[in-house]
Amino acid sequence: KSNTGEHVRTLKGHDDYVYGVAFSADGQLIVSASMDGTARVWKASTGQGLRSLPHTDGVNGLALSSYGVISGLRDCTLHLWTIGPLHG
Repeated sequence: KSNTGEHVRTLKGHDDYVYGVAFSADGQLIVSASMDGTARVWKASTGQGLRSLPHTDGVNGLALSSYGVISGLRDCTLHLWTIGPLHG
């Protein structure tokens, strides 16, 4: 199904605008950045929320690597998170 251009799922959990999203290199995880002050980690195959990373301000962008998540905030700071093993 993934190569047909069909809508697969909608991920819900943020309370404000979503400003950035990224897939993990293996396609297993999605991370999202929102002005609600959180970055969220999702299981790509199901859309299940696995972790919420609370911030002190709106999250404008992020990137995901094997090390973890780097997030950029509206207050001009960067936050580095190790997310460890995730199950779900």
